[in-house]
Amino acid sequence: MDSEILIWIQENIRSEAGDALMIFVTHTADPSAIWVLIALILMLDKRTRRAGFLVPVAIALCHVLNGMVLKEVLGRPRPFLAGTGYLPLVSASGYSMPSGHASRSFAAATVMMLYSRKAGAIAILYASLVAFTRLYAFVHYPSDVIAGAISGIACAVSVLLIAGRIYPAEGRAPGGQ
Repeated sequence: MDSEILIWIQENIRSEAGDALMIFVTHTADPSAIWVLIALILMLDKRTRRAGFLVPVAIALCHVLNGMVLKEVLGRPRPFLAGTGYLPLVSASGYSMPSGHASRSFAAATVMMLYSRKAGAIAILYASLVAFTRLYAFVHYPSDVIAGAISGIACAVSVLLIAGRIYPAEGRAPGGQ
């Protein structure tokens, strides 16, 4: 089913205007550039500083877990190597699963969601768009971006839980007491 979805996207959604937009969006997440910029902006305000520091930590955890461990263990080739005749819209190397763009984007967006529902909702929508660009660009299968999203959310929650234990938010004692 993964391949059928990708081929459907290539045959029914791809267009010149879409290509330009999707290339731009996917590159904003190379290598998490938009999320690092957002984290820096969050660090400027005392009310959002904690989230600003935790976004890059969650992204780093995703990079290690997904890019250095899971991709190597799973070893799934990218879809453009499957002999379908479709070429990737952007360059991509290494293995396909899980999607690093999706995992890092969902990690950052999840941290933001847990600090601000409004900003987090926008971030989740953007992370979803970034994940879709990876399908559109023919460099990931749908299961790659789903696995990436799940992994990113798990990394963010893990970082938030650990940070809450080590450095509780103001007015809270360790352990939530």
